[in-house]
Amino acid sequence: MDLINHVHSILSPLNIPVLWQLRPKNPPCISYHFFNEQGILYGDGEELTGSISCQVDIWSRNNFTDIKKQVKSAMKSAGFLFSHADENFEEDVKLHHCFLVFNFYYRESEE
Repeated sequence: MDLINHVHSILSPLNIPVLWQLRPKNPPCISYHFFNEQGILYGDGEELTGSISCQVDIWSRNNFTDIKKQVKSAMKSAGFLFSHADENFEEDVKLHHCFLVFNFYYRESEE
């Protein structure tokens, strides 16, 4: 499974620009990246099930509460498990930044 395109296809219907691994220049915008990929279930010395974390970043000059709800709903509907979120205001660029972390489990045959 191509997770880069998969997550892009999940978030694109929100009608907010979606970027992979890039900080946006024109908010509001969503960006995302992956981390913490690892095997979690093994059989006969082979990885059977793996997991990966996906961080979805929301960048906005205004209130992003509705975007956050939409992202959580879309990702959860696609089988991603919500882990946690945090938010801050980035003073240097005057942007609200909210990030949401999701975990995704997959079988090697699905990759």
